[in-house]
Amino acid sequence: MRRVLVTGFEPFEGNEHNISGEIAQHLDGATEVVELGVSPGQQGAESRSVEVNWECRVLSVDEAGSREVSDLLEGEEEWDAILQLGFAERRSRLCLESGAVNEANFRIPDNSGRQPSESFIDEEGLPLQLTTAPLKMLLTEFDSDSDVRKSDDAGRFVCNETCYRTLRTIDRLGRRDRHGRPLPAIFVHVPPASQVSFERQVELVRRVGALLTQRPRLRVVAGIILADDDCVLAARRAPDEAMPGNWEFPGGKVEPGESEAEAVEREIREELGVEVRPLRCLERLEHGYPSMVVDLSFWLCEPVGALGELRLTAHDQTRWLENDDLTSVEWLEPDIDFIRRLQSDGLSNLRRPA
Repeated sequence: MRRVLVTGFEPFEGNEHNISGEIAQHLDGATEVVELGVSPGQQGAESRSVEVNWECRVLSVDEAGSREVSDLLEGEEEWDAILQLGFAERRSRLCLESGAVNEANFRIPDNSGRQPSESFIDEEGLPLQLTTAPLKMLLTEFDSDSDVRKSDDAGRFVCNETCYRTLRTIDRLGRRDRHGRPLPAIFVHVPPASQVSFERQVELVRRVGALLTQRPRLRVVAGIILADDDCVLAARRAPDEAMPGNWEFPGGKVEPGESEAEAVEREIREELGVEVRPLRCLERLEHGYPSMVVDLSFWLCEPVGALGELRLTAHDQTRWLENDDLTSVEWLEPDIDFIRRLQSDGLSNLRRPA
């Protein structure tokens, strides 16, 4: 079960209601399974069914309210994600805010009468705090939903202030979730019910909250290029790549509408400048990183003609490894167990029919 903190606000500027607070109150205390439906594919959530316990609070529209979640984070409370809601009268869709700025410039006084102008929220803070949520995954999941969009402007009122303080505290304290990534937190501006019904907004907030607890799932392929002398090609990641200096089999992400075999051909062409023929999938495995889950498929390949000179675009070095040399380089973590099995079985046995 995942525990999600949802916050909304009390009414302000003379309004009798604030839909953000009403959504929070509607969810408060419930434990339910949120079904996420069919995966959108690459960058979709790792699980399609998530059990969530909602803990909700309605914040005051003033400095104390903007600090409430930050103060909670200073204590021993543990959540899998934080979802903060705020009402935006001029918005027509739910807006996933990419971050908050270190600026308070209130158009109107807050509920305590405070109205800062061109002030810093935190004199020692960064100019911008980006959301810790898996935003790319969220946008992928809501790509076909016209009621949800991304926003890069959380305003300069208490909504932005609250978001900034929360993200700043997560950053400052190094708060992490169960996977070891920064605690996912995002601010969502919600529109009037006249634009998107209350029931529909509750449904969307449920989805956002459940998704915050998930990591994106990526489909990745790797090509095992076997030479005539039973050596395989390993490549070292370049300094400007993720996880530089580690060795891997060349490959990469499967694009939408692409088969694994097609992805192997394309990735090796892009990374090495050579053509290969995928023969069969040797093994499939799942590996979890703090920020994502990888479904990795290892494909046996043969060169199409002579390989010639390699043109490296993502690596700075390659080696042809014999069976005894397979463990002589520092492999990426997901590859290690597969490499050991490959070495135990013997590279020469790869030529035998599956």
